[in-house]
Amino acid sequence: MLPPRRLIIWFAVAGGAAIVVPSAIYALAFASQGISGDPTRWAEFGDYLAGTAVPLLALLNLGALVCVAFAIYRLETSREQQLLRPNLLVRLGDYEDDIFVKLSNLGLGPAVIRSLRCYSTGSHAQEASDLVELMPDLPQGTDWRDFTILHPGAVIAQGQTEALLRLSGDPRNPEFANCAELVRRALMDLAVKVDYEDMFGNAMTPTWYSLSGFGRTIGHDAL
Repeated sequence: MLPPRRLIIWFAVAGGAAIVVPSAIYALAFASQGISGDPTRWAEFGDYLAGTAVPLLALLNLGALVCVAFAIYRLETSREQQLLRPNLLVRLGDYEDDIFVKLSNLGLGPAVIRSLRCYSTGSHAQEASDLVELMPDLPQGTDWRDFTILHPGAVIAQGQTEALLRLSGDPRNPEFANCAELVRRALMDLAVKVDYEDMFGNAMTPTWYSLSGFGRTIGHDAL
C-alpha cells in the first residue's frame, strides 16, 4: 500500500483527470462549433459530464473509502500487536538451599519459542537445547527439583515462569553442598539464548544471558 501522502496525491490527480479528460474529449469533438451561447448546449454538456465524470468520481470515492478502512485496520492491528508484545527475561537464583535458572514472560502477551540454546562460553565448546544436558551427573539420592525442556513452538503465557533448572536441598547435608558446588561450576561457564516471537508471528529481540554470576559463590557460602 502507498504511503498516505502519496495516496492523497494520487486520488487528487485521478479526481482531476476524471473531470478534465471527459471535458477535453467533448471540447475536441465539438471544437469546430466554437463556444456556444445557447443554454441548451451547456445543459447538454452538463448531462455529458454527469454521465462520464460522476461515475468515475464515485468509483474513486469508493476506492478512497476502502483505503481509509484498510489503513484504520492496519493501525488497529499494529496497536494490538504492540500491546500484546511478550518480553522474556532469564532470572538466576543462587542461595544456600536453592539454585535455579528461570525464564519469565514479563510482557503483555504470550511468547512462542523458536529456539532455546544453552552453550559454553569457556574453553570447552558445548551446546544443547536444555541446561540439564550440560550438567554433571547428580550423586545418588539427589534429584533436580524442577527443569523444563522448551521445544520450538512452546508457549510461555503472560506472567508465566518456567524453571529451566532448579536444585534444592538442605545446605547442612555435605552431599547436597558438594553437588550444589558442582552445579555452580557447570553453570558459570554457560550462557542461554532464546529466540521467540509474539502470537502474531513477529520476531522479538532474542533474549541472551550469561550465567557467569554463579561463579561469585564458588568456594564461599552461597548468598
